[in-house]
Amino acid sequence: MASTDIFLRKKPVLFLLLLLSGNADETKTQHWLMWKTKTTNSHVHKVINKYVDAGMVAREKRGRVQMLSLTKKGKGIAEEMSLIWNKLGGEQFLIVCYEAKKVIKEELK
Repeated sequence: MASTDIFLRKKPVLFLLLLLSGNADETKTQHWLMWKTKTTNSHVHKVINKYVDAGMVAREKRGRVQMLSLTKKGKGIAEEMSLIWNKLGGEQFLIVCYEAKKVIKEELK
């Protein structure tokens, strides 16, 4: 998966938006993201690892549970994506991402 793919696919974008949204008391874990997006644990884990490596998401261990939170960098990116998502609407955003992904792949060839 290319680094641009995490920003140009529906569920990885939803992961960021979900981590941005909600109240501060809400428990945000990998399992919570999996449940909210109806995604497999392995997919959530793979994407979150990419976000952690990029410095966008932080993990905090509380007992046996790893809490997820956005870093300053991640929050900024998630807020920008949220603005685009809200302006275009969810489905239109995905169409734009799909077209952008095709252009990027062509440029990389």
